[in-house]
Amino acid sequence: MKNSIEDIWKEGFLNEKSLVAPQINDLYNLKSIHLVDKMKRMFRINLMAIVSMAIVFPIIYYFLDALWQGVAVSILLLFTAWYSKRQKRSFNTLDHGATSLDYLKSLDGWLNEVVLKSEKIARFSYPLYFLIALTTIWSAWNKGEITSKMYQQYPGILFIGSVPLFALIIVGIATLLMLYFSDKIYKWDVRLMYGRIFGKLEETIAEMEKLKTSQQMQIKSTSAGGNFEIKSNHGETLVEVLYANWLSRKAQTWLNSIPIQIKPKNFWQSKFEILKNGISKGHMAIDWKGDVMIRLKTVNNSENRYLLKATGSLKTGFELLDEKERKILSLKQGINWKKLGYNYAIELADNQKVDQEIVELLIYSGFGANLYITMMMGG
Repeated sequence: MKNSIEDIWKEGFLNEKSLVAPQINDLYNLKSIHLVDKMKRMFRINLMAIVSMAIVFPIIYYFLDALWQGVAVSILLLFTAWYSKRQKRSFNTLDHGATSLDYLKSLDGWLNEVVLKSEKIARFSYPLYFLIALTTIWSAWNKGEITSKMYQQYPGILFIGSVPLFALIIVGIATLLMLYFSDKIYKWDVRLMYGRIFGKLEETIAEMEKLKTSQQMQIKSTSAGGNFEIKSNHGETLVEVLYANWLSRKAQTWLNSIPIQIKPKNFWQSKFEILKNGISKGHMAIDWKGDVMIRLKTVNNSENRYLLKATGSLKTGFELLDEKERKILSLKQGINWKKLGYNYAIELADNQKVDQEIVELLIYSGFGANLYITMMMGG
């Protein structure tokens, strides 16, 4: 456990990669604290209610002359209480991550896992509760008076023992239906009890994600011809990359007053040279799979190699990896309908910070992303 919850909420998600106005962040931190406290309180009340029912039910069933059924219900309830208590302990050992948003996402994942596990238990426990209720009814039914009255009023009905056959058929069908629908009944039960607070959790995560994304660094399309800007998390333009013309794959920009050019090296425009101040400083190439290789010379004439890969089931995002396949950054795609181009939310790996090297890699990543899309569209 890297940080206490208090430390996480104190820090919020204010960092150089996703800067948010402190006042807004504080509001969300307070909302997060309130949400988690309320959830803990509801868990505690639910646990107390289960234990109380486990004590009361045997007494009620005793007066119904069905003590053993009451004991069986009590055992099931105590097992449920034990399981809930165990899950509550795992709730307290959740990975807090680095921010309040990380913690809430971890909590949401934990809740989904708990509900999934509890569904499996409910598939058996709910039918058991149902059968216990039926045996209680049967105990009352099995009294001599009721059975004899049934014989007198309905002499044509077929009985098995002291129970009418139609009643056994109804019970059998009802038990099978309970077995089949038990997980759905459990979900309805959870929604009834926790639906509102779970909905608030999802809503808060969505709002915080949206706020975080709006404050991330971005690659923003500025024309349908491929031009793009790299924006800081404050919305300031760090660099603008310009293409020579609509159909060109030749681009240029300036980084700290140094001109950078990327121009094709072959007829197929699958290999490119990177020039700084007119001097060759690296190469880029795209293979048939769409992977973009980037090779950059260092000051001591060694070479750093990078790989830009499309990610996601629809290949709409990208990851930049170093030569040891460690992620440096990722790009999450969005469409800029006004400019008929693509915008990308930039997410840096935890060990990265915004500096000149990262901005330069973002230039090549933006160019590589455009290259991939052009290739996929058959351009």
